Amino acid sequence: MKFGSATASFTVNSGTQITATAPSGAGPVHVTVTTPGGTSPVSDCTAYTSVGTPVVTALNPNQGPVAGSNSVTIAGSVFTDATDVFFGAVRAPFSVVSDSRIVATAPAGAGSALVTVATAGGASSPGVPYTYV
Repeated sequence: MKFGSATASFTVNSGTQITATAPSGAGPVHVTVTTPGGTSPVSDCTAYTSVGTPVVTALNPNQGPVAGSNSVTIAGSVFTDATDVFFGAVRAPFSVVSDSRIVATAPAGAGSALVTVATAGGASSPGVPYTYV
């Protein structure tokens, strides 16, 4: 099994199903399967695009009231397909402005919380600190 030219590890589940681990790399690429009978044809149905892991680089502001409810601009990359924003373990409402900017509403909290962004490709790590004052 290949994703583009990269060989992937896989398990044959049945005569009609395979589970594969996509190799790292950029897409889109076509997925092909080779058997003793030949290689599967390439078509629009075989296209695969990897989803990157988001990166958070800065918060503006990086502090706010313990009551929350203030807007926080999150800078970074790979935000287009963001599914969640967290202040520590607390999910926050947000809007994706661009692939490099999100505006979130800080939830109530105390002390410090690491702000992370999640996509289907994973979550940013380790997060950027936000301080409640």
